[in-house]
Amino acid sequence: MHDIAAAAPSTQAAPPNASSADAAPAPAPPSAEPFHFTGKAGEYFGIWIVNLFLTIVTLGIYSAWAKVRKKRYFYGNTWVAGANFDFHGNPVAILKGRLLAFAAFAAYTLAGHYSPKVAALIALAIMPAVPWLLVRSFAFNALNSSYRNLRFHFRAGYADGLRAIWPLFLVPALIVFLYVGTEQSVWDWQVTYFMRQLSMDNVAAARVLSIFPIAIMLGRLVTNRLLMRMSPTPVLLVSTIGATLCFAMVMLATTAGLAAGALLVCGLFMASIFPTALGIVSSRFPTASGTALGLAITGGWLGSVAVSPTFGWVAQHTDFSRAYLVIVGSAAVMALSVVWLARQGGAAEVHPAAAGLGAGTGTR
Repeated sequence: MHDIAAAAPSTQAAPPNASSADAAPAPAPPSAEPFHFTGKAGEYFGIWIVNLFLTIVTLGIYSAWAKVRKKRYFYGNTWVAGANFDFHGNPVAILKGRLLAFAAFAAYTLAGHYSPKVAALIALAIMPAVPWLLVRSFAFNALNSSYRNLRFHFRAGYADGLRAIWPLFLVPALIVFLYVGTEQSVWDWQVTYFMRQLSMDNVAAARVLSIFPIAIMLGRLVTNRLLMRMSPTPVLLVSTIGATLCFAMVMLATTAGLAAGALLVCGLFMASIFPTALGIVSSRFPTASGTALGLAITGGWLGSVAVSPTFGWVAQHTDFSRAYLVIVGSAAVMALSVVWLARQGGAAEVHPAAAGLGAGTGTR
């Protein structure tokens, strides 16, 4: 028994080795590596001017190659941890995508001249594809970008895109939709409204309406300077609320002078809405701004075949004073949309990856 016990292996743990030489070294804490950009304005100007010239000469066909040249220059001059990025996009693939987009837009525009209903159906068919198009655009950019010969990857799907672009894209696009519809309704119905409600003749009503585009042009000159000093959200909020109140004043005006003054201020307030909303869309999709802007503008044209016909339908079935509530209501929904944007964080530049669209990104 004693011999067996002596031969049995000891179950007592060996004392830890106190030697510091044999201890595993502690992992070094991660360090932040700054980005460096080595490009020069003169170098890029040469690329830009050649791209612009060839794009104009080829009627836009060279724009795909211009995009690749620009990205390769910026990627190649962006360094981190001693290595730069690279872009491997195929300009032929980019050109094919742009030709398809141009064909869809041409079909929409051509249909709008002959049948607004068909144009609306085309736009409605395109809108559900917006999340997919944006996801594919981000995936193309990621898969064709590399760092130290490692390609990036983008794993978001349609549902991820839909969840992410709801606050990032669809609300600003709704503002563009309502703006275009509201402005188109003014062009289509304002003269008739003045003739019916204020007993103006056709010439006088047209003269009053001519104030509106002049005010928009003047307002955009002011807006450009204002946006250099202010965030887009307060400008957009004041503009949409002001436009709503002024359209209500036009509806309630009892004289031509009051109507003309209210329409003048309407134009000043409306001036900033369209470019500011598109600026928000562009800033929120920095790597796919062209795709996002194209889709937002296409959705905006859908507003022209939605809001204005609604005005006509209401006017036909009731009267013009009630029909003008369509314009006032459209402007009011714009204002409410901007309030929602402000509560969600305003017009700050937010990359979709931060909102969940790029939750599956990585390298491969």
